[in-house]
Amino acid sequence: MIANNLATLLTERRIKITRLAKETGISRSTLTSIAQNDTKMIQLEVVNQICMFLEIDPDDFFIFIPIDIKISYEMSNLHARLYEGTLQFEVEFFFDFITKKGTDTFESTALVSNNDIKITDEGTSISLFLDIDDNFDLFSEYRRKIPASIWWKQMELLGTDMSASLSDLLTEYFSSDFGAQDIILNTDYHFDVQISASPF
Repeated sequence: MIANNLATLLTERRIKITRLAKETGISRSTLTSIAQNDTKMIQLEVVNQICMFLEIDPDDFFIFIPIDIKISYEMSNLHARLYEGTLQFEVEFFFDFITKKGTDTFESTALVSNNDIKITDEGTSISLFLDIDDNFDLFSEYRRKIPASIWWKQMELLGTDMSASLSDLLTEYFSSDFGAQDIILNTDYHFDVQISASPF
């Protein structure tokens, strides 16, 4: 995978994105997206302006890790009681690390229950800690090769996708419950799913 090192470069130099935007004329939102590795492409002129300001080479700006990562999941065995406030489901995660030699897949299963769910005025959050049991050493080796900022971005994207899927799954689950139809029509299920996978 190819990513950029802007967040680290700015931290090392104690330069804020606001200052970089002011000095280069690149919008703050563009720089924020670049620093978070949220962009699919970066214009050469933008890279040039950043490199000129930071006095670095493009080799310092870009990083190449000879590993691609694909994370997927499947949710199943959903059991919920709307009136009792209980929710339980199972999630199976698949981590594919793709290299020139092939693909290594690691699995982790999490049983989510009320213990993992926190309801506050801001909404409902679910915290999951995934433990890789099989081939932990190999998983750890792959994980260490991926910069922390990129790894946590992957976890954030996974959590966002799971939040939407869980909301859809619950709406579908309760759609056949005639006693809950009025509540379902007036409820927007929103979850903030936060995922951590060892090793950090």
